[in-house]
Order: sequence, then structure tokens, then C-alpha cells
Amino acid sequence: MVSKASLYLLVDDAKLPVEEFSLEGCRLSWAPGALLAQRWAVADFVFVLPEVEVKVKGLRVSLQEERPYGASVSFHELTPNQKEMLKKLLSYNESRGKRSILDLFEFVYPLAVGAIALALLKG
Repeated sequence: MVSKASLYLLVDDAKLPVEEFSLEGCRLSWAPGALLAQRWAVADFVFVLPEVEVKVKGLRVSLQEERPYGASVSFHELTPNQKEMLKKLLSYNESRGKRSILDLFEFVYPLAVGAIALALLKG
């Protein structure tokens, strides 16, 4: 049995639930009015399973209110690394019903090794 994934956008310490996402952006089920008023933000896209949490950090986003309560978010000027991580998350999210915990490990392990190697290089 595969655990349900949780997706959210973290903006200014607010966890905004993601209903769906693509490489261009995502749709939120709600967003505070003050955040929508600022229109632009830097956000982290967070993909959570009980076994692991993967973050795509530092996304430049624009926000637009959708009636009655939600918001649409567009991603801007993605780095190659951000694009690659979002592609992997999208691929995993689309097929997670067919995946096992071993598939999850195969997905997350290269991301974790890359992050550890980068941290070691930065020293």
C-alpha cells in the first residue's frame, strides 16, 4: 500500500495546500489575502510522504487569486536543478498509485546523495 502524498507551497511561513501542479505552476486550495496582494514571492515547493520530505527551494512565483477561494501560482526563471526536481516530483506524483516503498527509495536516494554531496562541497 502506498502512503498518500502531501503537497504544499511554503511562502512566508504559510503552508499553502497544493491541489495540482505542473512544470509551469500550481493551484492552491487557499491563500491569505495579504500574500495574494503582494503578487510576487519566493517559495519552497514541498512534497511529503511519511517516509521522506523533498523540497524544491527558492522558487520565484507569482500569485493570482482564483474565485471563490483558491489561487493560481506561476513559476518563473526556474534553474535547471529546480526544473529537474519538479519533473521528478511530477513523474512520481502521477504514478504513485503504482509505486512501492522501494520505488520511493529509488526516487529519493539520488536526490539525497546529491544534496549531501553539495553540502560537503560547500563545506
